[in-house]
Amino acid sequence: MVEPIPAYDPTPPYSSLNETVVLIIENSLWGISAVQKAVNQYEQDLKDTGYTTIKHTNSISTVQNLKNLLQSWYTNNNSVGVVLIGNLPYAQYYHPAVGGFNDETFICDLYLMDMDGNWWDLNTDGVYDKHNASIGANIYPEIYVGRIDATNRALGGQTNSQNIITLLNRFHSYRIGGVS
Repeated sequence: MVEPIPAYDPTPPYSSLNETVVLIIENSLWGISAVQKAVNQYEQDLKDTGYTTIKHTNSISTVQNLKNLLQSWYTNNNSVGVVLIGNLPYAQYYHPAVGGFNDETFICDLYLMDMDGNWWDLNTDGVYDKHNASIGANIYPEIYVGRIDATNRALGGQTNSQNIITLLNRFHSYRIGGVS
């Protein structure tokens, strides 16, 4: 017989992590009361786990503005990660063809995770072409980034906001032992 996996237990030693998780919610989604309710429950679940939270609901127009906010929270608020909820700006990176692989341009959230690296858009086309680090820095992520966005999801016939609400409600259900 297989024993069920116990639900997540947010009791100590997790009760005081001294770390901050940033929640950034697409401004147009924040105007939907059911989204607010689901996000507020998710935020409370994080707090119950021992995290401090920052919730940002103002519009963010560019990925550079988003990165500036993340760097500020990383420096001033001990943020360890961010959860992006909705259709928020993203960076693109160009990787040239090397070693038999084709060149490729792709979405690159490492741009948002790397707090001390240098990113260059050499031909000013809006796509980063080079990533390196200054002396004393590195090219690795300092924070994590997660995205909750169903903008391009057509399966199930739900809207983006309905899909986000469903997912956040499942997170909560898991935390209280309703889903394993």
